[in-house]
Amino acid sequence: MTNQQMRAARAALNLSLEDIAGFTGVDAHKIIASESGGGDLDPQASERIRAFLESRGIVFFERGQADPGIGPGIQWRDQTLDQGTRPENLNSTNDDK
Repeated sequence: MTNQQMRAARAALNLSLEDIAGFTGVDAHKIIASESGGGDLDPQASERIRAFLESRGIVFFERGQADPGIGPGIQWRDQTLDQGTRPENLNSTNDDK
């Protein structure tokens, strides 16, 4: 996730810096510095933010992934597709009987 993708995803979801900080535990000052190009977040903070944004329906793609001439970007996940149970939520209570 690039700094620009993070800023675009936050804007698409209409979330404030404080919202992201509150949900992820990442300091709002670090988020604003990262979004403005003033420094990168540590890998754990970046992953927490990415996971949170993805849980809200954002999909991140890399340069050329969507089209060879297109840079990195974001899009909304198709909410009509059944995503099943995410691997981190699998446990014995949701096994098929």
